[in-house]
Amino acid sequence: MGYLYWLDQLRPQDLPETGNKAFNLGRLRQADCPVPAGFVVSALAYQEVVVDTLPWPESLLADQVLSPGRPLQEAARHMRQLIETEASLPGALTDPFQAACAQLQSPVLILRPSLGHSMALPHGLLAAQFVTTHPQDATKGWREESLMALRRVWASLFSARSLFYWQHQGIALRELSLAVLVQPMVPALASGWCDSPVGLRTNGAEPPADLWAVSGLGVALSRGEAIPDRYRFDSGTSTASWQPGLQARRYTLATEWAGSHKAEQPLRSELLDLSPIRLEPQVLEDLGYWSRQATAQLRLNNGSVLRLEWALTPGKAIVLLQADPQPASLIAERPYPPPFVDAAANLLRGIGVVRGRVQGPARILKPGSTDDTPPLRTQLEPGEILVTASVPPAWLPLIRHCYGLVVEEPGLTSHGAILARELGIPTVIGVSRATELLRGGEVLLLDGSAGTVRSLRAADSNAANHLAASAASAPAAPPPTGTGLFLNLSQSRLAAQMAHLPSSGVGLLRSELLILEILNGQHPYRWLVPERHADLVARLVAGIQPFLAAFEPRPVFYRSLDLRSHEFRELIGGAEYEVLELNPVLGWRGTARYRDQPSLFSLELQALRQLQQSGYQQLRLVLPFVRSVGEFEFARSLVVQAGLFDSPNFQLWMMAEVPAVLFTLPEFVQAGVQGIAIGSDDLTQLLLGVDRDQARLAHLFNANDPAVRSALRQLVEGARQLGLPCSLCGSVTVRYPGLLLDMVRWGITAVSVEPAYLSTAHWALAQAEQQLLLEAARQQRR
Repeated sequence: MGYLYWLDQLRPQDLPETGNKAFNLGRLRQADCPVPAGFVVSALAYQEVVVDTLPWPESLLADQVLSPGRPLQEAARHMRQLIETEASLPGALTDPFQAACAQLQSPVLILRPSLGHSMALPHGLLAAQFVTTHPQDATKGWREESLMALRRVWASLFSARSLFYWQHQGIALRELSLAVLVQPMVPALASGWCDSPVGLRTNGAEPPADLWAVSGLGVALSRGEAIPDRYRFDSGTSTASWQPGLQARRYTLATEWAGSHKAEQPLRSELLDLSPIRLEPQVLEDLGYWSRQATAQLRLNNGSVLRLEWALTPGKAIVLLQADPQPASLIAERPYPPPFVDAAANLLRGIGVVRGRVQGPARILKPGSTDDTPPLRTQLEPGEILVTASVPPAWLPLIRHCYGLVVEEPGLTSHGAILARELGIPTVIGVSRATELLRGGEVLLLDGSAGTVRSLRAADSNAANHLAASAASAPAAPPPTGTGLFLNLSQSRLAAQMAHLPSSGVGLLRSELLILEILNGQHPYRWLVPERHADLVARLVAGIQPFLAAFEPRPVFYRSLDLRSHEFRELIGGAEYEVLELNPVLGWRGTARYRDQPSLFSLELQALRQLQQSGYQQLRLVLPFVRSVGEFEFARSLVVQAGLFDSPNFQLWMMAEVPAVLFTLPEFVQAGVQGIAIGSDDLTQLLLGVDRDQARLAHLFNANDPAVRSALRQLVEGARQLGLPCSLCGSVTVRYPGLLLDMVRWGITAVSVEPAYLSTAHWALAQAEQQLLLEAARQQRR
């Protein structure tokens, strides 16, 4: 058994040494598919050089890598440094490796990781490396460069993110098997990927293939610097639909090196104009052909999807760069589910909140009715679709078990909509009289994408296929953006899952929804007696810690409790502590409560301080619904007393959702505000005089209203002038892409959305940034 394997010579028994990626390409190349030549540095080399030889830190060998006493990023940094500086490569590897690099006769090689056959990983978890080759110049400098590229691919196993992923998957680090695929970097007129479903047929025909394409090399796509053109190609009819993207910069291979061997990424970039470059019909035909050939050669199971990465060479030939079979459920936003049975009953329409199609029996519940009091005692059967007029906060433990959700209440900012987006439950809201028109037990077909609910014949229910599409669970890996893209979260049990999504961190950890879970639906004031203080602090620590551990080192913005009387009165014991208010939106809430009742806030701060002292340094605090500078100063004094500022990374932010902040932002900065998070929902309802909780006023709630836009601009530009970070929380960024473009233009530094909106928000944000880059490029040309 050696260190190197050529793709042309791979055999089935070589799979453990070459990994999935290289093995699939080897099979395709041997079947005369257009795969570039290449070789594999075997997993044995990684085993002997890294696993068996290097002095691994004890913390990495322990069962719990995420121990609070040793931050994960420190352990990861230490291991990467060991590999890059102390890994000794034997001559039996280095000499054949460099000879093989020269044999490929390419000015640029790309080294890609190829994991063992039993391991799957999110896109982008491991890093590829470039290396320039000089077959005529075997200098010491080039030798060092090529071997360092190999070490860096190995080292990418030990980023903080990947370490957490391996532990979360229950994979011991010493069990990891990593091969490295080495191939020429292929010049490209266009690049992209193609998704082809296997065995999914509609009326006897295969569904169309989805293709994405950018001009030049795929670097622009992987870096998030382009929104690709999208094609849907039907091989049966040879027809294609086209949706143009947006690309302001194209990457190509540089043609000359000036004798340098130090270029880390030997690429050349150039600005493009707006003119889209459409693929010719023959290119689409060729892609369809090679996709079918690859599917046949890899012998994939029905119900899977083959994702091919491809490039179009200057000679107009297709080359295949990667072949990645995946379950169909793991391809995000794929609109080709198996057919459902035909509906034969009523069709109800509403507003789709979370995409996905599910089918199951209806469970009708009405807040305050005798059959659901208290709601925490209600049990849902597996596969039931919950139908209700509204979703009180105390219902969180209930709705997280439902298969789908239908709500009469129309507000996109309602608790039902917020919770559904976070939990990834296919949901339709604003379905008028749903609890009257639908019957308990009848089978429903809920389409969260179309915003419809159908009642089906019970006899057809067993014949229907189920497909639940959730953006929260799909491992979509959209490219990064210059503007931070954060998640709004509240459920501890989802923290590890959500950490794998491509986000900048947790932009809004909603304490109100978190506390419902950790206090079992009881009012938090029940813990204000001295003998229960320690228990409340411990519960808060246990509820927040999973977010910090999962997202480390990415920041987590914890918003302290904003108790609104009409919501918390419904909790167990709530009637004892909460008075009835005629207008709770403007009532006893936010930091105003901290002055009157500081005990609960102080206990929250104790929990945050304990987490800091455990080693979590990425924690941030956001104060809710701040009406005045005096309120902020009082709350800040308690934060100082709690010792949170003893951590050099700690930051104290505030929600900017009360219109008074528009006129006093400089005074808040002088008082110590270190950042603002714009709460667009509260700001909108207070500016327009619309209570978002009133169903009959829902149509008047418009965050794109000129008055709201003017206020948002004033806040964002004011924050930029004051050097203050400024984020925007809420789904407004998804509902109004034009507003998002303006927010980026004004200077917003981050946006934060529910997981179900993450992919949509990303593409909207990327398109906004690309548009601004293009505008700037045009200005420079004039």
